[in-house]
Amino acid sequence: YPFPGDVSNIFVEANGTVEISSPLYPSNYPNFVDATWLIETQEDRRIRITFDGFETKRGYDFFNAGDGNDTSTNAFFRWHGDREPPDIRSTGNQMWLRFTSDNSDTENGFSLSAASVPTTDILTCPLADIDCGHDVCITNAWQCDGQSDCLNGQDELNCDKVRIVDLGANEMARLLSTLHPSNYPDNKDITWILRAEADRKIRVTFLSFDTEYKFDLVRAGDGNSSAANAFFEWSWTKPPPELVSDGNEMWLTFTSDGSETRSGFSISAVSVPSTYTKTCSASEVDCGHSVCIPAAWQCDYLTECFDGRDEMNCGN
Repeated sequence: YPFPGDVSNIFVEANGTVEISSPLYPSNYPNFVDATWLIETQEDRRIRITFDGFETKRGYDFFNAGDGNDTSTNAFFRWHGDREPPDIRSTGNQMWLRFTSDNSDTENGFSLSAASVPTTDILTCPLADIDCGHDVCITNAWQCDGQSDCLNGQDELNCDKVRIVDLGANEMARLLSTLHPSNYPDNKDITWILRAEADRKIRVTFLSFDTEYKFDLVRAGDGNSSAANAFFEWSWTKPPPELVSDGNEMWLTFTSDGSETRSGFSISAVSVPSTYTKTCSASEVDCGHSVCIPAAWQCDYLTECFDGRDEMNCGN
């Protein structure tokens, strides 16, 4: 395996791919690794890195990347721990990679592919995800989780601010509870404001849901202020119904207390035409505001409708 300070020079042909891994991968890498890879392709192309596996000792063993062929300049990426890294791209036709380990515990390291791609190969971060700059995107599940993933720490800034998500026509955003699918932390308080174009509505679909009953809550309402026009509140493991805004703006909030936590949720939010409507079927209870729940949940001692109508008149 590379000795400390070893440098590997790699040229990637147009449309070619080169595999790179940490020393001894998939076995654990040694202590005191300091390995550098200088990657180059044709002048009219750039380099894209895709990770196939990644696990290093968090806070001690680091993978770094930057533009050019000098590891002391132009860094734009640093990763450690066991999270799956995002794809990264060079600005020009040269990129450096460097991996260092200390003298303590080691993990199995990483495996990646370095591909030569056209300069037109660019990345736009998905709606609601975090743009770290330099074509580096991370999932919004890692936003404000106490662990910096962007090299500039952008994912841990303004954590008390409302998260604005602008939806173009037919665009979809995926909203995740912090750390999903792992358990969310205690004492979270997150607000999203979803905004579509003036002549459209917003449809919200829950892809997964599990929160502490009555204590860790998702709420929704119309407009851009979470203090008004609420029409939905949900917790526990029952699959939530689809939600539709009255107008082109909708707010969502998630709050957790200081006790039990669960895996949270994954939400799809999409811009739909203003003519889109949701009508409850004969086998559903109409909670109002196009919110429909199964009739089997009526009078089950658990309130699902925001106004509690599913638990009213149960003796009749």
